[in-house]
Amino acid sequence: MDILFLADEGSDLKDLDLKIEDFLREAKAKKAKDLVHRNWLTKKKDALMIVASLIATMAFQAGVNPPGGVWSQDSEQHKAGEAVMASNFVNSYPYFLRSNTIGFVASLSTILLLISGLPFKKKEFMWILVVIMWLAITSMAFSYAFANIVITPKKDRESLSNTIEIAVIVWCGVMALHLLVHMVRFIAGVLKERSRRTQAIDRISSSRRPQRTPSTDRPNGANGSHHEADV
Repeated sequence: MDILFLADEGSDLKDLDLKIEDFLREAKAKKAKDLVHRNWLTKKKDALMIVASLIATMAFQAGVNPPGGVWSQDSEQHKAGEAVMASNFVNSYPYFLRSNTIGFVASLSTILLLISGLPFKKKEFMWILVVIMWLAITSMAFSYAFANIVITPKKDRESLSNTIEIAVIVWCGVMALHLLVHMVRFIAGVLKERSRRTQAIDRISSSRRPQRTPSTDRPNGANGSHHEADV
């Protein structure tokens, strides 16, 4: 009823739109799309928690037990407990360590945000967590590639390197396509929301226009002749 009262005040359409938004916000009204996506957000949150926990476990295990194991005895080149990969694969070990650390930190950050109690009730916040998980999964894919280089014999490393190069290209293409699709969906959603708001304003403005009654639409001549007939 208050919204109808605002529509009958005769204010400008822009001011009317702002007044209605303020009124609905004060009343803590929810959008229809928020009610529809509530179950989607809950399911997405649970899925992200499971995937983040799994990636964190994998990254932790690979960090404390690197591929190739650790040295069991001290020597002039290394000490007991140090990674064998760090000594025998000087160029590959830093990349493995970086990618594994990025995946571990990204998954832990996702877990922390999900259990912190922050109100992730909007779809945009959930997509931020999804992007972080994309980063974590990509990092674990690179960690897997570097780990396989370490444990593969020298005679098979060349073919393995070619396979890894093709896999990286395909993976980057899939991620780029996935990101493009979500960007298009986001832009389409924004345009659709604006279109709905414009249609709502048009409906309110059309309802405020005065409607003609049959008496006002009747010609004057017809009224005069009717009176003359009565006389």
